[in-house]
Amino acid sequence: MPPEKGEHYAYAYGVVCGKYSKLFDYRVMENFIEARGISEILASLEATEYEKDIRGDLRKEATTRPLELALKKHFMRIYDDIALTMPENDRKLLDTIIPEELNVRNLKIILRAIHSGMSHERLMQLVGPSRKDDTKLFQNLSKSGSIEEFISGLRDTPYHKALLDKVGAYKEFGNLLPLEAALDKVLIEKWEEHTVENDEIKTFVGAKIDRINIKNVIKCKIYGIPLQEHVFDGGLQISKMTLGIMAGVDIGEMSRLVERTIYGNVVREAIEEYKKTGSLTHLDVGLEKIVMSLLEHSSKFNPLSIGSVISFLNLKGKEVNNLITIVICKSYDIPPKEIKELMI
Repeated sequence: MPPEKGEHYAYAYGVVCGKYSKLFDYRVMENFIEARGISEILASLEATEYEKDIRGDLRKEATTRPLELALKKHFMRIYDDIALTMPENDRKLLDTIIPEELNVRNLKIILRAIHSGMSHERLMQLVGPSRKDDTKLFQNLSKSGSIEEFISGLRDTPYHKALLDKVGAYKEFGNLLPLEAALDKVLIEKWEEHTVENDEIKTFVGAKIDRINIKNVIKCKIYGIPLQEHVFDGGLQISKMTLGIMAGVDIGEMSRLVERTIYGNVVREAIEEYKKTGSLTHLDVGLEKIVMSLLEHSSKFNPLSIGSVISFLNLKGKEVNNLITIVICKSYDIPPKEIKELMI
């Protein structure tokens, strides 16, 4: 049994420290990238912490989909192991930061799949790690034949009304941004509900809100959608006033308005990349790295805290996502050099 609440963070930190030592360093990841195929990757994983999740039939079927599912299952098992070491109130906060945000990402993926007519099989490959009950929900939602059916499938969740209110805007603009912003709004409300008395996580959540707002103001500009209701209060360094000014300038000028913030370089480089390729992928990855670096930095000064736990889980999630990327790339015979460029 874990110790009493007063000692909980010492216990949790000890558990996290033990798991830090099992994270793969760059040399191990290089070996996976250079592996001759999925069977070789599977054999290497059997001698690691992943072994428990790749037993049995998976060894007989060394194919992409089963291994992806096993890796996702591994992440949620590690999450559950760590969550059990936390005080109950902090566990609720942890749930909104990790599984609930993963759930929102998965809901967005399913929305995009329905909007674009993606096949069910391809869709389920993109859905990220989740808890058992959540997985069942996503499987049902992924079979939705329309946006309205998808929203109906969320009737027993806080997301139902928020999405229902934005169906009109989705149809008006022919764009998912109003629906995605509605999901973000509910998630932010959940964060704020649990961060009232935690300054460390307030800073982290403020940066996450900045990340959402920056992406949304740029998307609003690209798609010609009014900014109102697509950005949120509570950002760490960027106010809604600044976002409003950004919405009124040319996309090439947006980076100038945030150049003195921690996001300046990332926004500038991402906009330059968007002009060349039409993709905002680098923006999302760059902003995520900044958000997580803030938490990693603060947790070093306060290791006996929820920040240390979230920081570790972020690294673990990154490791799992990179392994999944390698597995998928191997199935398409993508060269190691190109795989490295796709790593987080």
